[in-house]
Amino acid sequence: MVLRPICIDDTIWSAKTFTEFLEKTRKVFECFREANLNLNPEKTTLGRSKIEFLSFEIDGQGIRPYKSKVDIIDAIPLPKNVRSLKAYLGALLYYKAHIVDMSRTLAPLYNLTIATKEDAKKSKYKTISWNEECVQAFKKVKSY
Repeated sequence: MVLRPICIDDTIWSAKTFTEFLEKTRKVFECFREANLNLNPEKTTLGRSKIEFLSFEIDGQGIRPYKSKVDIIDAIPLPKNVRSLKAYLGALLYYKAHIVDMSRTLAPLYNLTIATKEDAKKSKYKTISWNEECVQAFKKVKSY
């Protein structure tokens, strides 16, 4: 069996000092070499102070949802039916670690998606009757 080198995308490491960065970089490169992995120089960047990764911005301050993605979610109007509400809630799930007490905050919205077995098939296009609690939950999650 012949082993061929492969390429792995999205390998990330961080360091607090430049010296630590160089040491970690050396160790990562050693691991790649031992595993017969190659780096593509055209796709490799080193020593950046900020990166975008999987719709998140990562820097010395921490991990945050990328602003342009959050702006898209913020621009979504009040959903008119259960199907569009579920799509909206699904988009929010990607950022759940950044929404304080998400399940409690969004409970009124999730309650709007609950249907009985009899009307489950037709409920996804059913118009939503928004009450004040649901509107407040919708607005509150956009404030995070």
